Amino acid sequence: MFNAVNQSNSSDTTPSHDSQPVVVIIIELIAFTTVILTAFTGNILVCIAVYKFRQLQTTTNVALVSLAVTDILMVYVIILHAVMVIEGKWTFGDTLCEVSSSIGLTLNLMSLLHLAYISLDRFIAIIKPFRYQVWITKQRVIITMLCLWSLVVLLLNGPWGDFEYRANVFGCLNGVERGEFKLSTFILLVLFVSFPSGFILFTQVWVCNVARGHAKKMNRQQTNLRISYSEPTPSVIRCDADTKASRRTSIETTFRREMKSVKTFGILVGCFLVCYMPFYTVATLRSFNGLDSVPSTVLTTVTWIAFVNSAVNPILYSLRHRQFKTAFEKIFKKGLARIAPMQIPDTTSRRNSVLGHSSSVQEGTVRGENSLVTVN
Repeated sequence: MFNAVNQSNSSDTTPSHDSQPVVVIIIELIAFTTVILTAFTGNILVCIAVYKFRQLQTTTNVALVSLAVTDILMVYVIILHAVMVIEGKWTFGDTLCEVSSSIGLTLNLMSLLHLAYISLDRFIAIIKPFRYQVWITKQRVIITMLCLWSLVVLLLNGPWGDFEYRANVFGCLNGVERGEFKLSTFILLVLFVSFPSGFILFTQVWVCNVARGHAKKMNRQQTNLRISYSEPTPSVIRCDADTKASRRTSIETTFRREMKSVKTFGILVGCFLVCYMPFYTVATLRSFNGLDSVPSTVLTTVTWIAFVNSAVNPILYSLRHRQFKTAFEKIFKKGLARIAPMQIPDTTSRRNSVLGHSSSVQEGTVRGENSLVTVN
């Protein structure tokens, strides 16, 4: 999908490896390595954390693990694109170009569909909190994730898939100026981009309106509660008020926790849109106006902005989710403890300590016997 640098024909404007200053190459290597390592390591940590810690094994986090797997697989495309940028041209052949472009497109749309599902999950948790645990179970989430993967892979990469045009649009197919645009490709992109994006925006707006109304209701209830406590009342009525107040506090705590999750998801969606909208715009221009309509430097820039999104999610989890942060810290500490150099025990000091312990025990025994004799 993202092998998006115009290639080695006569009209190629991508700077070659020899024409780039050494400083630029070093900066590119540092940036590419940082994104690749952060994306791979961070998303691996997400998978390990959910697998190891029971408190993280929630229905929502099942979808987050699937999203993390998507970002891990995206690292493959990122590595190929990094090599292409450093070399200044695609050197892996046209077949791998088409395969990589298809994998990138599939993973990109899978990420968007994951966000759409998580948006639905948070929508149900806020709108129907008492039905949520009945409707949303781990088994159903796993089945849903498998269906999403199967649906996207089959629809995008079936016999009707326009692989040559797809690779041509993203600029890694050598010696071909432009592929023929097919209506089926446009329909698939609308189906997997426009509909999920619209659904995400709809649910976010709806949840924000519900949250605003619920916040006003909680403020009114807290005001009434303070007034009721300020007035003298019989003990029975006061006890009933305490029970209702504690129940209301529990509901409000749950609602605030869900709202924090919604806010975190909103930031997640915002980061995705900020990272991918420039690329979607550039890809659309290349689709309808030709490959030369966008300079290769602009194309490379927006492509790597999109790649950064794969590294953002784990960082966001650690900043916004206390349980993920704690899990990451424990995993790091355990990993460092395993790779720390083993210290060879000092057998001499150990022998002396054992002997000293035994002699002290013997002395204590003798003293105990003497004390017993004295008592007798």
